[in-house]
Amino acid sequence: MERWRVDVRGHIAKRGRHSWSIVVDIGRDEGGKRRQKWFTVKGTKADAERELRAMLTSLEGGAYIAPNKLTVKDYLESWLRDYARPNLRPKTAEGYEMISRVHLIPALGRTRLQELRPHHVQAMYARALADGGRRDHKAGGLSARTVQQHHHILSEALSHAVKKGLLLRNPCQAVDVPRAQHREMSTLGPQDVARFLDAMRS
Repeated sequence: MERWRVDVRGHIAKRGRHSWSIVVDIGRDEGGKRRQKWFTVKGTKADAERELRAMLTSLEGGAYIAPNKLTVKDYLESWLRDYARPNLRPKTAEGYEMISRVHLIPALGRTRLQELRPHHVQAMYARALADGGRRDHKAGGLSARTVQQHHHILSEALSHAVKKGLLLRNPCQAVDVPRAQHREMSTLGPQDVARFLDAMRS
């Protein structure tokens, strides 16, 4: 993990329709040559500006993490192998692996870990609630409680990424998790009970 403690400046430049270049000045080398770091951000201009501010804050505070090409898929697979299996109960680890393989990796796996943003995670939850990728192939999305389980696993994995110095922050902390709906229990009235008993006798 590379860290700098220097005075920094930066700016953004448009690359494509939905991509921006972030250019960060990190001072000059021993020969007086200007040093810069270039990053690519996908999204809106506001996303790029927010990322630039975060990078400048990180650089000035000495908490900068050098970019790498590690994907969410690569990270989750290593986290499951190196953390989940040795530290969790076998059935719990098996559940983590199933949810990661069936839901998290297909939805987010190709994204670079350091480029994962809250809106990526939020969109995954919305799709899960809408059409869900249900294992029984029935129509309809996943329940809010099931999506909460997905959130718990992904957030736990990304918290370890922060702890290991692979991420500066956990994107799941800025995501709105769907709330499970509590259904009121309906009870039988006296007339309903009588009809029910009659039906049982017949």
